[in-house]
Amino acid sequence: MESSSKPDDEALRIVGAGIAFESIPRRFEDSSSGLSVVLIPFLFASFVTFCGHPFFGIRGIDSSRPHAHYNPRMTALDTRMEAASEALARMDYLATETLCEEALAQAKATQDWAYYGRILLPLQECRRQRRMIAAEGVIRLGTSSLGHGPVMWPKEFAAGCVVLTHPHHSLHAARLWQEIRACRLFGEVLMADNNVGDATWRVRTFCEPDVVVEILAPPTDWRDRWLTPVREAQSAEPGASPRGIKPTPADWFIDASEKLGDALLATVNATSPADRVDELERCIHAAPDHEILHQRLADAAKAARLGADPSRNA
Repeated sequence: MESSSKPDDEALRIVGAGIAFESIPRRFEDSSSGLSVVLIPFLFASFVTFCGHPFFGIRGIDSSRPHAHYNPRMTALDTRMEAASEALARMDYLATETLCEEALAQAKATQDWAYYGRILLPLQECRRQRRMIAAEGVIRLGTSSLGHGPVMWPKEFAAGCVVLTHPHHSLHAARLWQEIRACRLFGEVLMADNNVGDATWRVRTFCEPDVVVEILAPPTDWRDRWLTPVREAQSAEPGASPRGIKPTPADWFIDASEKLGDALLATVNATSPADRVDELERCIHAAPDHEILHQRLADAAKAARLGADPSRNA
């Protein structure tokens, strides 16, 4: 009787961790404070330590056994996700993201939708952390005065956000994103298909699917310059938000990326779970930090596992 209740006990531990995880704030409220960057991963690491390895817990493997590397029941996917969990616990978000991406492709190839859905949680968290760190770095809203190629721009920052404008185009944005990933930087990239002086900016994806959203341009003194966190605070708009926090260039960037992600989500119309997974994956490739896209992808994976209509999980 004791052995039959073990999986339920461990499943409850994981559900508890998941509930606590979902209570984490969606985004930082004060870009001048780094507390969120330290506190959130510390809480997550505490849950990992308290609950044991989340992926093995659901499979019913006793976390009190010797180190999982020596467990003959482990698969290659288990090993990769254990490494991802350890990387996330030590706050190595870029390594976590790479490992989770590899594991996600592996789980999809074998149609292990239960595992696929569990991988999305740490993937979403490490991407959230990457965006938060990037938004607390330098900000560049417009690139008309940058004459050299985008491959050189990452030399300007270890963490930051860049919005490309004319004369640069989507290929430049894609190249910059590839360079940021290759250099293991905390960076974010958007493409605005307009001149830097336009009153309305057309924020556009730089890969498929092709989606465009029109957004009121940032204030003139925010454009076409490298803004450090200190200069961001000095150039913040005079009007405060309802919460009493003055908008910053980082806020403009995040709002623009959220609107682009929302527009991408609106293009998803597949009804079969497998097709919906494919469409949502393409959307996330274009907007990798949009949290609702990740949540809808988790819903689609659950529907694929249950063989149900994914709209019922929305």
